[in-house]
Amino acid sequence: MIKRGLSLYPDINLIQLPQLPLPFADETFDVVLSCAVLTCMPSEIAQKAAILELKRVLKPGGLFHLSEFCAPMAKRFTSGLGTPMCYHTPMQLQELLEDFVDLEDEVTACRTLAGDPAQCYRAFARKPQQALAQLR
Repeated sequence: MIKRGLSLYPDINLIQLPQLPLPFADETFDVVLSCAVLTCMPSEIAQKAAILELKRVLKPGGLFHLSEFCAPMAKRFTSGLGTPMCYHTPMQLQELLEDFVDLEDEVTACRTLAGDPAQCYRAFARKPQQALAQLR
């Protein structure tokens, strides 16, 4: 995905961070975008840790955008490239966002990178204005 992004947008700073914690200070970003990250994380513990970490680096009142493939029933599978993957239900994804406020979400038709028809869950939510210390 990094190679693809850089081929389309060579002037953008894209980095791969394969481990947590992220190398950024608390409350660094006004906006955090997560696109198909949870789909590639079959462990529920890892998914929750990733959401908490993204929340940590987001400023109070900051906007979080989540976009994930989803399905009416959760399913785990291996991609054509051999990557373990999972599709969540929209309700499971909403539950991962329970600590955020002002949730606006939708399920839409989309296509996978292979061009197969799929469903996509998209959500916009805000980190509460409370101080970070109160959220921990």
